[in-house]
Amino acid sequence: MQEKLLRCHQAIHTSIRTPMGEGYRIVAASKGLQPHDKQVITRNCPSVDSICLPPEGSDSEPLGISFYTLPTKRLCLALSCFAGEEHTGRGGRRVYTINLVFDAADFADCGYNPFRIVRAMVDAGLCEPELQPDKSLPTIDLCVVDDDHLLEGAGLPAILPEPFRPFVLEQLLLGKGVVVDVGDEWTECAEATLLGVPGPLRSELSFSAGLNFSTSRKHTLQFLSDDKGKAKSRCSVIGATFLPSRGTPPKAPSSSIWTSMAARHWRDGRLAELSRRTSRAYVDTGEDARERLGSIFATLDDAPSMDVVRLATLASEIVFRPSDGAEKQIHDEFAESMGKIILLRLGVSTPEELGSLFTRLVGTWRRGCDGTKFAGPILDGLLRNYMRVNPLVAAQMALDVVSEVPAEVDRSGHDALIAAVLTRLSTWVKHADDPALSQVPDVVARWESVRPHSPELTGVSEHCAKVLAKMTARA
Repeated sequence: MQEKLLRCHQAIHTSIRTPMGEGYRIVAASKGLQPHDKQVITRNCPSVDSICLPPEGSDSEPLGISFYTLPTKRLCLALSCFAGEEHTGRGGRRVYTINLVFDAADFADCGYNPFRIVRAMVDAGLCEPELQPDKSLPTIDLCVVDDDHLLEGAGLPAILPEPFRPFVLEQLLLGKGVVVDVGDEWTECAEATLLGVPGPLRSELSFSAGLNFSTSRKHTLQFLSDDKGKAKSRCSVIGATFLPSRGTPPKAPSSSIWTSMAARHWRDGRLAELSRRTSRAYVDTGEDARERLGSIFATLDDAPSMDVVRLATLASEIVFRPSDGAEKQIHDEFAESMGKIILLRLGVSTPEELGSLFTRLVGTWRRGCDGTKFAGPILDGLLRNYMRVNPLVAAQMALDVVSEVPAEVDRSGHDALIAAVLTRLSTWVKHADDPALSQVPDVVARWESVRPHSPELTGVSEHCAKVLAKMTARA
């Protein structure tokens, strides 16, 4: 399990009596926080009774989370909980918020997932209210782990119905605000939704989950319970769309391949896989890049229903696409995955499919490093497969790869495979009593023209002539 020590500044926001006064404010903070950062933190922190209450009988704890960028371009992740009764006498539950501030450059090492950091905060006991803190808080190194295994089998909670999901994701990808009214599971909904956004884009978004609506918190995404209708009546003030999770769902602005890909993962309980696919350091996160990547992931999902020729065609297109960084890694992984699937299918594919596959792959093999890397192992597998079931066809196929060998090919291994093909042909000829032997002299002659004096073929044509003469005499 990968770990990241995340260097964080701290700020505690709550209401306690101190010599400086009382009321909601930052009561303790690390020295590394700038005054303008503190102002933004104060504006975004909730006050009395501002955490959504789970419905009666729910296993959820009242907990609020928010995430946003500070003026210094650092990121702030805040975890809010109740801390007893309000001490001022006005009634209600006191809210305690621990804020962690860290460099945006460190976010990638946390899988671009703020909820990994939330789970690390809980494990470190940071959500336990400290109502008598030292005024100056230390900078801490928080151990954040790659915990995607916790998402195995999980999807987007059903409390947000499927018809509403594409709209929410498309709004985020367009950078438009949306306030989603759901009755429970606010943090689960927020994490699943954010995992539908390409990793590097997540640091450009802000969100809150489980906090009552406030016009002072202008987050891109808010999951909350709007029991009193405050969000519905006032969310336009912050330029956001209100989305009740009941009634007629709005139409998504577009039907993108990327959004459809995310929706399948949410529906099928494949949140861990969605995280592995989207939480990469993509250089390009624009619409065109998302559609390219969404198409690749869709092909990987649909691969079990495709024939080997279609798989090879798609992979051959992908390996030559210009790309860099994480997208290049995706291309390489796609080609590797397609190659493994094709190799597993060789034994159950038809001769027609295998012939078309071989023709397609020879062209790919000769087109350069990436094509050679992808097609080479499959061509080897094809030849070895035919060596067993039809040595004559294997020898005919091998004629297409004996010349114009790419520089990237391991020549010793390639020459050894060619020798094995010809040796198998020779062995088959010596034990065969088959009309197909009539084709052997022509194949041998073609081999002599490209690989003269091949020792494996010595006497093969003469042996074929004798066998064929005997077969003619018997007839």
